[in-house]
Order: sequence, then structure tokens, then C-alpha cells
Amino acid sequence: DMSAYGPKTFSGSVTPPKFGDTTIPEQWVGSVMWHKPKGYSHYRMLRLLGIWALGKGTTTRIVIGEKRLAFNAPVFNPESYYHHIKRKFDIFYEGNARPPLKDSEGRLLYDAIYHEGERLETRSTLRGVLREWIDAYKPDMNESDSNLIP
Repeated sequence: DMSAYGPKTFSGSVTPPKFGDTTIPEQWVGSVMWHKPKGYSHYRMLRLLGIWALGKGTTTRIVIGEKRLAFNAPVFNPESYYHHIKRKFDIFYEGNARPPLKDSEGRLLYDAIYHEGERLETRSTLRGVLREWIDAYKPDMNESDSNLIP
């Protein structure tokens, strides 16, 4: 069993813009849910699952990925934690909702260039990837570790 929260939409730049650079960097937008095993003792690690679109110009890339974030608050107060975690995770966890494009950030479950003419096939494929994730889901019962390796 898992406690799941979200989804919430996030956006940003893949690479931060450089001062004085007039080119627009590659942008991303994504919908993310965050989850952990049920129970008070499983707060040290939060897992994110998201679908992101990345693009610059006319090329759009669709990715599904997951990442782990370590608890970063000075103390764990269950009342405050469970009040806020339903709305946002970033006040308790180190990390953000950026897509996990580097191995050190998490893992990608799907990565492909989006083609408008194949949107129905893409939607079906995305649904299949998410179903496979649900079928393969196993809670990290050792979530109290601070190990961030996906």
C-alpha cells in the first residue's frame, strides 16, 4: 500500500539561462505525483512519478520517470507533515520536480520524441507504461535509508 498525493503541475528550464544570452533555453512542463509507503515511519524518502514534455522550437520530447527525494526538514512533526504533504512536498524534501534526465536524478521509464500524427498511439503507449509501473510497484520498505540511488 502507498500514500499518494498530487498530481501537481510544474515547469522550468532544462538548463538555466545564462546572463546576457538571448536564446531561449529548452523548457519543460510536467505533472507529478508523490508517494511513499503507508505509515508514520516511512517519511525519510519520498518517491516522485511524473510525465514531462520537454521542448525547444518545434521538437517536443515526452518522458515518464521517477525519482527519490530525501527528507530534509530539521524535525519530523506528523501533524504538520501530513497537513502539508497533501499539497506540496518541497518544504520537507531535498530536490524538485524537474524531470530525471541524468542517472543521478532518478530513472526514465519512457523517452520519445512526440509526433502529432501519432498522438493516439503515444497516449496508448504512455498509458501502458504507467500500467506497467503500477503492476511492478513495490514499496521501499527500507525508505528510512538516506540512499538516493534509484
